[in-house]
Amino acid sequence: MNLKLIIFKIFNYVLKNKKFAYAAKKVGFLYLSSNFFIRAILSTFLIPFYIIKTYISFYGKFILPNVSISVTNKCNLNCDGCNNLIPFYKNPENPSTTEQIKDLKRLLDIVDHIGILETAGGGEPFLNRKFGDILEFLLTDEKYSKKFDKITITTNGTVIPDKKSMKVISEHLSRVRIYVSYYGDKSDKLINFLEKRNIPYSMEKDAEWYDLGNVIKYNRNQKELFEMFSSCLNNKNCNTYVDGKYHLCQTSGHGMNLNLIPKKNDELVDLRVNSENKEDIAKKRKELKKLLSKKCISSCDYCNQTSPILVGKKENIINKQGE
Repeated sequence: MNLKLIIFKIFNYVLKNKKFAYAAKKVGFLYLSSNFFIRAILSTFLIPFYIIKTYISFYGKFILPNVSISVTNKCNLNCDGCNNLIPFYKNPENPSTTEQIKDLKRLLDIVDHIGILETAGGGEPFLNRKFGDILEFLLTDEKYSKKFDKITITTNGTVIPDKKSMKVISEHLSRVRIYVSYYGDKSDKLINFLEKRNIPYSMEKDAEWYDLGNVIKYNRNQKELFEMFSSCLNNKNCNTYVDGKYHLCQTSGHGMNLNLIPKKNDELVDLRVNSENKEDIAKKRKELKKLLSKKCISSCDYCNQTSPILVGKKENIINKQGE
């Protein structure tokens, strides 16, 4: 067995174990936010200790290392092979802010803790001009602000945030990180805006996603689906919460939401149904744990893992929505 395969197997195990994955992601967030000297210290001495310490402190708790949430299905880019299937929405909209906050409360009620809430589960988040209200709730609510560590905002860099979003972000820089998927000159608009205001951000110039094409069913057998799911980082990194339903990946979430993929109730957890009292919450927690233990899902048969697309190489700018 070569070294590369050994490293992959260790990495795969860490991500499957939710507490180890949570600890690793927490350290990773600190690592990426640090300078070279701090990174050297973290790499040499603190990372192994901190991962073990975090694992022990959360032993027996229901921890999710990260969840992608959808705050809008609007986008001002029309990217080929979009993993979130946003171009398939014929009448994209911003969901009710009140309902979105209720959905977030339901999710946070059934887990003990979430490492990172990622706004990468939908369209362009800054096209939701009520995004600031959602951020304000998450970062200031006395109960729910303690139920997660960080928020990451993934943006294409072509939309300037509304004033309230910027105010909330500016007041909580230790808990918010902006990731700009770089689409060339169009993304410079936001980058220049952030730099003038000393708002930290990370830029992904060479990011890739897998081309989902036209959501074709490939009719793979069970063994092929199992192997595909086992090797897919999306099922470990891209658990998606859309329209009040928890899915193992964005293909499943948006594919079923759009009726492009047949809905399977055992491949999602609907938190809008019977999630009001302690008994209901306990049942939903069991349902979510069962979902997270799955070895494969039907949505894998609609995914094309073999065709990576470089961000910015296959997209067309269209009229901005949500202004």
